[in-house]
Amino acid sequence: MKPKILLVDDEQDVVDGYRRTLRRNYEVLTALSGREGLELIDSSEPPCVVVSDYRMPEMNGVEFLAQVRERRRDTVRIMLTGQADFEAVTQAVNEGNVFRFMTKPCSADALMHALDAGIEQYRLVRVEKELLNKTLTGAVKAINDILALVHPGVFGRIARIRRIVGDLAREFHEEKAWQWEIAAMLSQVGCVTLSGEMLAKMRKGEELKADEQKMFLHHPKIGAELISNIPRLEEVSRIVEYQEKNFDGSGPPANDIRGEDIPLGARVLHVVLAYDRMLLAGGMEAQALFQIKKKSDMYDSSLVAALEKVLNVEALPTQRILISDLEIGMVLAEDVLSPEGLLLLAKGQEVTATLKRRMENLKESQQKEQYVEVEWR
Repeated sequence: MKPKILLVDDEQDVVDGYRRTLRRNYEVLTALSGREGLELIDSSEPPCVVVSDYRMPEMNGVEFLAQVRERRRDTVRIMLTGQADFEAVTQAVNEGNVFRFMTKPCSADALMHALDAGIEQYRLVRVEKELLNKTLTGAVKAINDILALVHPGVFGRIARIRRIVGDLAREFHEEKAWQWEIAAMLSQVGCVTLSGEMLAKMRKGEELKADEQKMFLHHPKIGAELISNIPRLEEVSRIVEYQEKNFDGSGPPANDIRGEDIPLGARVLHVVLAYDRMLLAGGMEAQALFQIKKKSDMYDSSLVAALEKVLNVEALPTQRILISDLEIGMVLAEDVLSPEGLLLLAKGQEVTATLKRRMENLKESQQKEQYVEVEWR
């Protein structure tokens, strides 16, 4: 299959010349304006590379490539123009985040060389994303599955936290959303050092003693140190370390960093964790948001507003099903307890293959099969 490219220029003769020259080696899409180019990008599989002229009516090349970047971050962007002035180059690099800047007239060989380099860059980015999505995220998920079996009350929160963090990442069109989601998945790793009794108190929303509170506030640092040993997760480690840092600079770690100097991912995680803790303590959504909005010194107000926006949806309907009918991907709408009253799985936890087997084992150990409430998705 030929790699797909998009060429945008407001001169029909130039576009036709591009198509004739390049169609042997590439699947060529063309557009006569930035608006037309964006319509093509939105309506089909994204091209590997976009080449745009600088001077076009309505929307110049810099504005167009900036829009391409917003819509298709992986697509490589090349600027082609006869106006090789410093201001155009600066704009193209800063606003369009271009891969190459080329001047007219441009030979076919030079253009194809730039296109091939852009296609290779696109391929590398895609391969890296696939590695992160399948390998790294899969490994992190496996770790959480194991921890959820040991401490279901704490690690059952992960599915809820991750979903909200993911919604916020999409709201902010965050380029490194994968870092936020992995940070959410690993946010409670440091809690493995806390006692079962203390974890139970936290789950019930009970007030911690002074020494317990000190231990709790140390868990982000422990988690960050563990994560820092994993390649490519340096920024994730920093997000986890700062997840309990208040917007006014109070809270761990004890330093002078405050406000927007706190990593954005950490600020997101901070407000989501606080919201989830309030729900665990028995609060309703509206009550939890109201309490968070009152504490402007603790949370980034722009993130609180975004949280309120992404949560502004009707609650998912639920249904009661037999444990044997559970399917991977379902989300529990209630806690699951053993016959002795021990917490096995927590409300909000997503059913994985490992957890499904555990539920099936529970069914086999009981005389009567248990029903469980799940969200209908």
